Amino acid sequence: MKKYLLLYLAVLFGGALLLSYSKVLEKVTASTMEDTASIQKTDNLSQIYINVNASPMSQLYRQNIKLQKAFQKIGKEVIFSDMQNPKSGNFNLYIAENLDNLPKVIDANAINVLWLPVVRQDDDVTPLRAFDVIVVKSMMSFNHLKAINVRTAFIPDAFNIKPLSVRQPNGKSMFYGDNTGFSLSLYLAGRQEHSIDVYGKGFANLWPKDEIKADNPSLDDFSRYSVVLTDQSDDDIRDEIVNAKIIEIIENGGAPLLRFNSGIYKIFGDALPLYHDEKEFIDLLTQMENIPQFIMQIRQNLVQISQQWNSESQALKFSEIFDLMQKKQK
Repeated sequence: MKKYLLLYLAVLFGGALLLSYSKVLEKVTASTMEDTASIQKTDNLSQIYINVNASPMSQLYRQNIKLQKAFQKIGKEVIFSDMQNPKSGNFNLYIAENLDNLPKVIDANAINVLWLPVVRQDDDVTPLRAFDVIVVKSMMSFNHLKAINVRTAFIPDAFNIKPLSVRQPNGKSMFYGDNTGFSLSLYLAGRQEHSIDVYGKGFANLWPKDEIKADNPSLDDFSRYSVVLTDQSDDDIRDEIVNAKIIEIIENGGAPLLRFNSGIYKIFGDALPLYHDEKEFIDLLTQMENIPQFIMQIRQNLVQISQQWNSESQALKFSEIFDLMQKKQK
């Protein structure tokens, strides 16, 4: 764990960011053997204010309840507020969905950290100057902000994987997603006349009827299948973002086969199958369907790596950011 926290210290103060992700499992195994209690806790950081710039009924608000509980688990008192009733203390974490919906800083003398998904090169970053640190979920955004001298850090959405499934994969593939246009993974599978069970809306008369299942899979379906296919938008690839469906698949024991995304690779390295072209897609799909041990190893790797990217890890990293900013102000 310490090795991954040092990455975030480097992020904040302009040091080298990227670790080598070759032999990623060996690195993760070594780091998870270190005593997590060695992470320095800060006595002055007993109270964190989380201000979610959304209504309590929104998905953004509900998602960050897990972060609130993670802060509490590591011994922090959390004051959780929404856009209708924002609150402020000495250490404030503001959470927003995008640059068009930024919260207002309540106390400019406090330490104010903003967490949002993406900041693109053509975005006006002037409003961001009100915050002490801009934390982003996109590696592309992190590199951009660092290049223009905005203090920044990279913390993606959390992966909270359930206990490892001992269920043997069924040797089949499923697709998860609605028909919103072109699907690269279904296109590549269809070119090979490969059987894929489809879970999603809008595929009537577009895919074999006997392979169209439910509008939504059960959570157990992800670990039942050997392979889970889903799509990423061009924005996901460009912004190096891990989308919500991929997180859902991984959290529920699925082994996804995904189009190459630099953001995903920088988190999971070689532990997660990623394809660049049709040949790689077919080769990986065939291996995953026919070698159960391969799938079980992928699942085990994902569980190990996700320990560095779960909600508790997020809370520790944010605490480090607040601690470092407090020291800089002294």
